[in-house]
Amino acid sequence: MEDISVSSRAPSRRELMSQLEMWLDVYKHHFDLYVKGVAFYLAAASTLAGLIYQQSITATARQSLSVVLTLFSFVTFAGSIVSCLFVRRLQADVDAIAAVLGIRSFPFSGANRVTILFAATGLVLTLVATLICVQVWHC
Repeated sequence: MEDISVSSRAPSRRELMSQLEMWLDVYKHHFDLYVKGVAFYLAAASTLAGLIYQQSITATARQSLSVVLTLFSFVTFAGSIVSCLFVRRLQADVDAIAAVLGIRSFPFSGANRVTILFAATGLVLTLVATLICVQVWHC
């Protein structure tokens, strides 16, 4: 059986470049899914809010939809925080590899700003959804 323990030798430039490309591919895939998830959330939240304030909907359905909107908003906020932490960790790993290779690192500042913006939006919408939920349950 082959020994799969970690080698004590330093990785070659080719191995480091391969690892850098892999990390950046993971980042592209992650960020693409994240942005699509936020777009889905905004569309779904808009639809739910429209349904909640529709005159023809029953009080029970309005209450249920308000709870779903609140939970959905909180999950989006929490997902944005997790995404932000992931991007920061990935940035540290990519920066370390770039430093060893002696190349300029990939700029993650845009992704960090967008993720923080979506997290803040998710938090605000969670609070708004909670207020809607309270309003609906007391009417």
